Amino acid sequence: MHGDAAAPSLHVRQVRAHVSRLAGHQALAADLYRDVALKLLLAHGPEHPETLQAASNAEACWRAVHDVAEARRIAPSIIALRGRVPGPDGRKLRAAERYLAQLGEMQAGA
Repeated sequence: MHGDAAAPSLHVRQVRAHVSRLAGHQALAADLYRDVALKLLLAHGPEHPETLQAASNAEACWRAVHDVAEARRIAPSIIALRGRVPGPDGRKLRAAERYLAQLGEMQAGA
């Protein structure tokens, strides 16, 4: 009822993630949203709207990380999340994997 998976606790972490995103701390926001998504996944399953939204928020913040090395550091945790919350027909997982491949190309071209 009052643990780290309790609704009020998850809401506070989502607010913290949102504030981090607005402050330009995309990597931190991605980590926070990912953690919330994993808690929601356990509580509600992969197709619950809140789980899907938290996973999408984590991915969006990851994609907003401008430092390619930092984005690649975060990538395994986001891909793992998308493996568990793949979205309709696995489209979100495939899109995240494509973006990771693009990051690899960006890093190789740098």
